[in-house]
Amino acid sequence: MKAIILTTAFLALLSAQSIAENKKHDHSNHNDHNSKNMHKGHHAMDGKPITISGELIGLTCFIKHGSKGKSHRSCAKDCAEKGLPIGLLSDGQIYQVSGDGHKSLVEAYKPLLKYMESKVRVKGKVFERQGLKMLVIDKIKEGS
Repeated sequence: MKAIILTTAFLALLSAQSIAENKKHDHSNHNDHNSKNMHKGHHAMDGKPITISGELIGLTCFIKHGSKGKSHRSCAKDCAEKGLPIGLLSDGQIYQVSGDGHKSLVEAYKPLLKYMESKVRVKGKVFERQGLKMLVIDKIKEGS
């Protein structure tokens, strides 16, 4: 009987500890998570500053169909307005464009829409993990 009571108490303690740990890393409350202090503390990796030229493309159509360029501008803008991913194609490399922190892609892409399927020069931060490059654009101008 003592063994059952001790085992039950031990399992309850482990369960409480597990719940406490999960709450520390819970992302369900993105209002707190989006604060600058939380973002800096929670995400240890900072982006590497970069200045790069390339073509701002709609990734969905480019990856699935090879579509890009001025004839694809309207479609790429429509996709970006819906929050579908966009990218910067530069010297054969693709950088997926993201917003700062956990900003909605719809909001992050609004200032970029007029540059879709155009040659641009950008300043920002690049993040890379397991071969995927993600770019947060701080400044953008048309041309290379």
